[in-house]
Amino acid sequence: MVLVPLLYFLIFTNPSWIQIAQIAVLIVILPIFFWYEELGFFALIVLRPALDVFSENVLVKIGQFPLNLSSVVSLITIGWAAWYFLRHRVKIWKQPLFWPFAIFALLGVISFVYTESLSATLREVLRLGSILFLFLMAGNILDSREKFQRLIKSIGLSLIIPLLVGTYQLFSNTGLSFAGVNNRIYGTFGHPNALAFYLVLSLGLFISYYFQEKTKKSKWFLAGLGMMFLFLLLTYTRGAWIGFLIFLMILGFMRFRKIVIALVIAAILLITTGPIIDHFTFNQYNFSFTSIPVIKRLTDETSDESSIDWRLKVWSDMSRKITERPLFGYGLGAFPVIREQSVKGFFESTEAHNDYLRLAIELGFVGLFFYVLLLGKLLYNLVRNYRVSHDLSQKSWILGGIALTIAFAAMSFFDNLLQGTAVMWAFWSTMAVIQKLPSLK
Repeated sequence: MVLVPLLYFLIFTNPSWIQIAQIAVLIVILPIFFWYEELGFFALIVLRPALDVFSENVLVKIGQFPLNLSSVVSLITIGWAAWYFLRHRVKIWKQPLFWPFAIFALLGVISFVYTESLSATLREVLRLGSILFLFLMAGNILDSREKFQRLIKSIGLSLIIPLLVGTYQLFSNTGLSFAGVNNRIYGTFGHPNALAFYLVLSLGLFISYYFQEKTKKSKWFLAGLGMMFLFLLLTYTRGAWIGFLIFLMILGFMRFRKIVIALVIAAILLITTGPIIDHFTFNQYNFSFTSIPVIKRLTDETSDESSIDWRLKVWSDMSRKITERPLFGYGLGAFPVIREQSVKGFFESTEAHNDYLRLAIELGFVGLFFYVLLLGKLLYNLVRNYRVSHDLSQKSWILGGIALTIAFAAMSFFDNLLQGTAVMWAFWSTMAVIQKLPSLK
């Protein structure tokens, strides 16, 4: 049934070779969903980070609505998950977090009635719907600790293609260069920030795995952690660096307080004495530590308008829109459309770089309330399970989930985490399992 419209598309619409390649990917993975549902789920997790490279290419147009490969995969995911739930008679409303998540998504669907942009709302509804349905799928399919381990391995496998492409970008100097920062690595993601957030999630999960296992880790495992951390640095995404630091601080205070206190003291000493040391090395050896790209990214504010200043200006300008439609906003996905009306610079970004502000404008205070409620309920479930669990292995995973949830909530104040579909798929899939670990065999 699915192949008929695909064949029609290939024969009668004169597609480009890029579109043909995308169709080929769909033809290959679609049968897996129905033959082996668990493998289909893992295939989605593994392949999704490699799809953002096609985000600018329209795959198919339904009426006046153009859809890229990511949107089509989101649509397929929703349809497949709905088929799975009906076939197995899954009572999805009984799963943890169903109601706040479902109401939040439903508000996005309702916004079709009044949105400023039907096409933008359609894309965001598909994105949000795929996140919700994959979250529910993970909570149902991954019903054992062994399957949870497979999920973690799948997230590790999903990094292979992005990091290989990122390695090429690094050595060929083909990364993103913008606003005084050169060669930012982004792999197959649409932007370095998206890769950075995915790396924060991956590092958090694998560090949690490192501390929950009693067996000795191989050198290859530690080398993999080091490589992921290196690529995190090479994205030059300060918000992700802060998020990873928050994760480490929470994990450290709960498990290794003395080490964290020592590191904090060392960091304070470095910050206070750093300028003196840098002044000395520059005068004596004509070398400044601020010439190192990563340090420059942390310290350089010599541009006409820093990214922090730019964000504050956007937030100040757009926050006025909240008072115009405070309850239900302008429609899911409408923020860039509204922002374009006030943007003067041709190359100026129209993104919010603040998920909470964007949701307040798009879905009003009602939508923002249910999103914050969703995060708060997730954190509550994790903290409750951490307190009652007596299994050290479980506690390590749950603590990692707590730290990642807080880190993601903090990063959402400065970036567009909800826009990263691959990141949200992996995050909510893992949280669906971690919050119910005590009940798994």
